[in-house]
This record gives sequence, structure tokens and C-alpha cells, in this order.
Amino acid sequence: MASEVIVAGGVPVTGAAPSAAVCDTEGTLPKAAVRIGLLHLDSLCCLPAMNELFDALQDRIVLVISSDRLQDAGGLSREFMRRARTSGLRMTVALGFDIVAIRIAAALTPVMRFFSVVRTPRRSAACRHWRTLRELAVKVGAEYWSFDDINKTDAIECIRTVQPDLLVSFHFDQILRKPLLSAVACPVVNVHPALLPARRGPCPSFWTLAGADGRCGVSIHRILDESIDSGPVLARRARTRPDVSMGELDEMLFLDGARLLADLLREQPRVAIDPAGPAPSPSYETFPPRSEVRAARRRGVRLWRLTHAARLIAGLYGWHLPSSEGRR
Repeated sequence: MASEVIVAGGVPVTGAAPSAAVCDTEGTLPKAAVRIGLLHLDSLCCLPAMNELFDALQDRIVLVISSDRLQDAGGLSREFMRRARTSGLRMTVALGFDIVAIRIAAALTPVMRFFSVVRTPRRSAACRHWRTLRELAVKVGAEYWSFDDINKTDAIECIRTVQPDLLVSFHFDQILRKPLLSAVACPVVNVHPALLPARRGPCPSFWTLAGADGRCGVSIHRILDESIDSGPVLARRARTRPDVSMGELDEMLFLDGARLLADLLREQPRVAIDPAGPAPSPSYETFPPRSEVRAARRRGVRLWRLTHAARLIAGLYGWHLPSSEGRR
């Protein structure tokens, strides 16, 4: 089914996605973004999206910064307990599984890929598998760094040293503060898995399913200040909401986001935007309280499917051959 792409003040275009350069606050960019910095929190659901994005942009990605706020066991346990008190155990496990599972799976990757070669040498000969964020950075020759606080002096200096033309926040769990935004001499954009200005916040896929929205989608917007998901929207891509779990919807929307971002960064005529941008939605939605999670589950909303997680992990190890979209 063709998705709907909305650009330049909300004009819908059906079919193939349009191409455009990223705009500055006046709506134009003097040159195409040749050097791109990427901020990302590595996760299982984002595996296909990250692989497709790196396939599309290749060595234009010169800097990769991974969020690692939970680098010690104490921080992980504190975050788990804090989230469990708010959203309940099921939601906390669902959100945590996406992030923890990729770390465990990545640690086992050398052994599991070896078994893949031994068991199915013909299938493994093509080396078709998804790569982790670090592997993707190595593949394209990008600098790779991990920071627990992107707003620290050393993280800001890292970005300034590389001097990217564009900084992209893609499934990144840290707020970019004013000192960083002031120090970075390039546009900053965010890929958000919802049709902004609706569904602002950290769990849009849950709220989309819980609200039984008829449509869902992804938006790419500018980051101009510390407010969350409220900058001028560069483009949106919409689709009919499928009957899937929260994890599956996250995968679909982030893959849509990777494709939309790649389309925007092609060296084609620019897309103008309204410099004022959309009015921020008053309905910012934070992590859902446990009462909302229970109510959503009673209405049939599923958070994860075991088969979905197994397919993603199998794609990382080369046990299941990913399609040409998002592999290698």
C-alpha cells in the first residue's frame, strides 16, 4: 500500500516519497548535507531502520554517537524500578527488552554467526545479516562514540571537532540542551515515530495503539530548543495503522523514518517549510501509567510478540535472511 508523504505545509503526495535537502530556520540550506552526525540509542526494533539508513547514506555518515545512560548495573536497576512504579512491570519489561536484548544479542554475535556459517554455509556465503550500530559505523568509516550524557563538554567537543553538516537524532533518549544546540554549527533534526504535532512524547506507538488511531506515521522535524518534539516539521509519512504489537509498529515506523530521511537528503530540489513551524500540541504524552497499560491490554493491545523478537535476532545472526530492505 502506498504511504502518504506530507511536506511543505501539509500538502499530501501519494506514492513515492519526495526528495529534498534539509532546511535551515529560513527554509533553505546552502548545500546538501555531505557530513552527517547520528545520535542513536541502539535497540532491537531499530535494527532494520539503521541498516537501511546506512545503506542509503553510506560514508556521508561521519559520526555516530550511541546513548549509554544505563552503562552500569546500578543505573539500570534504578531506571527499571522508577519506570515500573509508573508504568507497571509489563510495560517496563517491554521497553527495557528492546534495549537490553540488542546488547545481549550483540555480545553473542561472533559465536552465533559462526554457527550460522557452519549450519548453512550456502546461505551464509552472502553474509546477509543486519549489523549493530557499532558495526555499521565501522563499515562506513564513521567515528563511533558512546556517552551517558550528550550535553557534557566532551560530547559537545566531539561533535564540534567532526563538524557535521547535519546532526540527526534518531531514536535517541536524551534531550539536547541549549549549550549543545548553541555550540553545534549545523541544523539538528529528529525522527519521531508519529504524525506531529500529535503524539508527542517517548511512547507514541503505545498511545497510537491505545487510542485506536486510524492513521499513524513518522515525522522529521527541526530541533531548535530544549522543547520535546515541537520544532518545525520538514516532512511526514503516513500509513493506515496496522493490527500489530507496539514493538512491531515501532519497527515499521522507524523503517519509514529511515526511508523518509534518506529521501530528504537526496540532492534534489529543496522543500520549503513554514519557518514558524506547527503549533506545539498541548497533548504531550509521557510514559503511560499502569492503569492505561491495563486498559489498553483489555482492548487487545499487545506490547511485544515473541516471534517478532525472534525474527529480529535471527536477522542479526544471519539465521533468517533479511529482505533486501534493511539488510547488511
